[in-house]
Amino acid sequence: GCEKLPPKGDASDFFELLGESAGRAALEKLMQTAEAFEADAIAQRDAAAEYYSKVYGYCVSNGRICQETADGPKPLANFVAVPRAVVAQDDGVNVNKIMVIDGWDALGAPLPRVQIKAAQFSGMNWVAEKWDFAASIMPGNTVKDKIRYAISEVGRMTAKRITEYSHTQDGRAAPACGAAWPLAAIGGAERGSAGQARTITDAMQTNAINGGSGQRGYWKQSFFILRCTFIKEIAREVGRKTDQDASS
Repeated sequence: GCEKLPPKGDASDFFELLGESAGRAALEKLMQTAEAFEADAIAQRDAAAEYYSKVYGYCVSNGRICQETADGPKPLANFVAVPRAVVAQDDGVNVNKIMVIDGWDALGAPLPRVQIKAAQFSGMNWVAEKWDFAASIMPGNTVKDKIRYAISEVGRMTAKRITEYSHTQDGRAAPACGAAWPLAAIGGAERGSAGQARTITDAMQTNAINGGSGQRGYWKQSFFILRCTFIKEIAREVGRKTDQDASS
């Protein structure tokens, strides 16, 4: 009974009241039945907008990226954009960088997640290509430069660096099951010295971009990789045995 908890009681009081075993069972039941919390689109937009206030000379006002002026905020666009990740796709020969950007229109409605090549970012033409009439940049000779700068500065605070390999560390082709790194078996990603998350599959990449909340998906993928590797090793051993029998 939560009504028996003391005022401002916390989890320790909960466990003391029910006992460790019963308290753990009750807590796990509550966690399983609780609905996942997702902030509404406007709340997400407002949270993203706070990063612009940390960029000198810029802000978000009425759902629009603005430049701070003596006369008040001057709108540069009718949307808010926040970089989520820079994904380096390494095939062992070339490294292609993909930028992942989320956006909201002036009313707070979410815009489709954008994935563009890094070389496409500076021209800002991706805004119309990806969001068409839902997002617009104000006219002016330097407006695109200002928006690019503001979004880039926000990206320094928000974008995760992710490296996605399609080959193994020693340069060989990745196994058919998709396991490029052995460390996938203990969580699906390796942390580099610079804090780069080295993901293996698109699903893991999405998980990393969204904050890594789907740990269960990591373990399912890891189990698949282990099973796939185990089957391949058995097949290889059977092949060796067959060759030995044939030669003898």
